[in-house]
Amino acid sequence: IGFLVLEAMFDQISGVQHRKYAVMADIGISGLWCFLWFVGFCYLTNKWVTDPNRGDDEHKSAASDLQAAIAFSFFSIFSWAASVALAVLKYRKGVTEGFGAADNMDRPDIAQSS
Repeated sequence: IGFLVLEAMFDQISGVQHRKYAVMADIGISGLWCFLWFVGFCYLTNKWVTDPNRGDDEHKSAASDLQAAIAFSFFSIFSWAASVALAVLKYRKGVTEGFGAADNMDRPDIAQSS
């Protein structure tokens, strides 16, 4: 929820360094979550493949729950990877544009030409 609030208030952040740190934190946290979902997917898939009761009729509902968790973790990897990609794009855009036009008001030579 904190990153949603940060995203909504991003244009109101006055300092270039603060904007840069916010975007870098978004990249780091999203990358961490992407990695953790990948580790969870690998762990759950390994447990599912090595389960000796996988084919039993008694354990069908448990297997179905496990497959749902595996599918959720698989699709979460792509969701978090997309979040990382969008944050990297925002970082690259900020590097080329100085993290927003609001910062140009601090420089008198640019503020006068506007």
